Amino acid sequence: MATLSLCLAACSTAPSGGGSSSAAGGSTGSRGSSGGSTGTRGSANGGPTAGASSGASGSSGAGGSSAGGSSSGGGWSFAATTSLASLSQNDSSACGAAASPCTGAWSQTHTVTYQSGATTQVDAFWDEAVAAGAQAPGSAYGHVSKVPISTLLPGRTVPVWVETQNWWRAGSGHVDNGEESTNAMQIANQVADMMSRGFAGQVVDWYGPGTTADLALPAIRSNAEASGSAFRFAVMIDKGYFDSCGNTVACLNSAIDHLVKNDTPSSAYLTDATGAPLIFFFINSYYPNQYPILSDSGINYQGTRFVMYEPNGFSGNDPPNTVGEYAWVNPQDGAGNTTTTGSAGSFPWETDFGFKDLDSFFAAAAQNPGSFAVSEAHKGFEDDLASWSGHRIIDQRCGESWLQTFAHQGSCGGSASYQGNLDFLNAGNRLDFVMVDTWDDYEEGSEIETGLDDCLTSLSVTLTGSTLAWSPTWGQDPMNAEVSGSEATLDHYAVYLAAQGGAEVMWLADVACSGGACGHTLDVSTFGIAGGPYVFYVQAVGKPSIVNTLGGPTAQSYP
Repeated sequence: MATLSLCLAACSTAPSGGGSSSAAGGSTGSRGSSGGSTGTRGSANGGPTAGASSGASGSSGAGGSSAGGSSSGGGWSFAATTSLASLSQNDSSACGAAASPCTGAWSQTHTVTYQSGATTQVDAFWDEAVAAGAQAPGSAYGHVSKVPISTLLPGRTVPVWVETQNWWRAGSGHVDNGEESTNAMQIANQVADMMSRGFAGQVVDWYGPGTTADLALPAIRSNAEASGSAFRFAVMIDKGYFDSCGNTVACLNSAIDHLVKNDTPSSAYLTDATGAPLIFFFINSYYPNQYPILSDSGINYQGTRFVMYEPNGFSGNDPPNTVGEYAWVNPQDGAGNTTTTGSAGSFPWETDFGFKDLDSFFAAAAQNPGSFAVSEAHKGFEDDLASWSGHRIIDQRCGESWLQTFAHQGSCGGSASYQGNLDFLNAGNRLDFVMVDTWDDYEEGSEIETGLDDCLTSLSVTLTGSTLAWSPTWGQDPMNAEVSGSEATLDHYAVYLAAQGGAEVMWLADVACSGGACGHTLDVSTFGIAGGPYVFYVQAVGKPSIVNTLGGPTAQSYP
C-alpha cells in the first residue's frame, strides 16, 4: 500500500538515517524513503538532510493538514521549496554543457576505432543522456535520484562505494565525455555527487605515476579528507600499469613506494582493522604475465596489504600479503548469450546478468568470514564504446538489473538460487563494503554517473476538482521489446504546487511506493491551500541513481 508523507505548517529539520561505522567508512544519513518511512524533508528526492532548510517536514499520517510556511496569523501561505528549473537540472557531475569544469556536453554518439582497425559509429544509449546545463552535483533536486544508496540495503550498515576510472581528458585515447579528470573542480564535483547519493568512498583505478588517475588523486585525497571521514578512498593498481612499466617486481615496488609516499598516509585512505593501508589489484590468475609478480619474495610491502581481484583473494588461492578479495562485474563467464531485438536493434547479451560470477564470489566469501570481502553491484555492461571491445553485453532491463544485484527476485539470470547483496547479508554473512562497478566507465557501459534509464517516457498530471491524479507511461527496453519499465524502479512520487506561471515550487507531499506499487491520486483539499491560483507538478523519483521524471503543470488550477 502506498504511504503518504505530508507537508506540515511547522517547518523544521531533524536528523534521520544513520551512517555505518566500519573500516570502509559510513554512508551519508538521510531521510527515509521506500516503504513510507518518515523523517526530515531535506530534499524532494531523499537526498542528504544535513544543514537542510527545506520549508517542510516529513509526517506520518495520511490525514489532511495545513501545508507550507505559516503566516503571522497562523494561516496557510505558499512557501517555496526550490525552483521549478531545479527539478530537472543536471544534479550530477556528468557534463551537460561546456561550462567549467567541463569541456563539452556528453554525447551518446561516438566514432570508435577498434583494435582490429575497424571504425564504427556507436550510439551509446546505455549511458544515460545528461540533463543540459552546468553541474549542480551536490543538489538534492534534479534529473538523477538522490535517494540514498543505503535504502537498497535496508536494515544493514554495510557501506557502498564506487569504482572510478579517472582517465578522462583530451588526448587520453578514450572517448570524450566532456570531463577532465585532472581538473580539481571536476573531482570536487564528483565527490560531492557521490556523497549526495550516499556513497561512502571510491576505489581509483590507477595506471602508475604521472598518469591521469594519478594526477587526479591529490584532489580526490583532499576532498575525502575534507569530508571528516564521511568519504574515503583507495587505489587499485591496474594490470595496464605493468604493461607500461614492465612485468617485474621492481615495477611493483616502485608503485608501492609512490603510493606510500603520496596517498596511503592520508587520514581518508582505506585501511584494514589493524590500520594497514589496503591496495587493490586489477590482476588475478587469468593474467599470467602479471599475477606471479604478486608472489615474488622481493616485494617491499612497506606496511600495506593487498585486496585481490576474484578468485584470488581468499585463503588457499591468494598471493602472500593478501587480506581479501573483491568481486567484479563479469559479462563473459560462460553463462551463454541470447539475442533479442528492441528499438535500437538486435543484441546478443549474457543470460545470467552477471549473477553466475557473483554467486561464485558469495560462496567463497561465506567460507572465508574473517577475510576482507568486497562485493559488487552493477547496472549492466556494454563495451562497444571501448577500442578493446569484445561486444559483451549485460542488458540493463530498464533498471531492473541494477536493483536485482542488491535484492535478487524470482529467477532473474536463470536461477532462483542466485543472491543479491542484501540476500547474502540477510543470510547471516558479512561484507566490508559493496563496490558499484562503475561510477564512470562510459566505454564499458557500466557507469552510473549520468543516472540509470528506467524507460519512463512521460508522466501525465491532471486535476479534477480537488483530486490530483498522475499516470506514468512506460517504454520498452531498447535492447529487448519484451521488457518494459515499471514502478518497481520508483521510490516515490513527489507532489509540488506553484503559482500559475510561477518559477518556484513548494513541496506538498510524497506518495511512497512499496513492492512495485504506487498511489496515483491525492486529494489536495486536505491541505488547506489558500490564495492562488496554483497548478501542480508531480515528479516520479527513482530509486537510488535512477533518473527522475517530472510531469505537469496541470491544465486546471486550484482553488
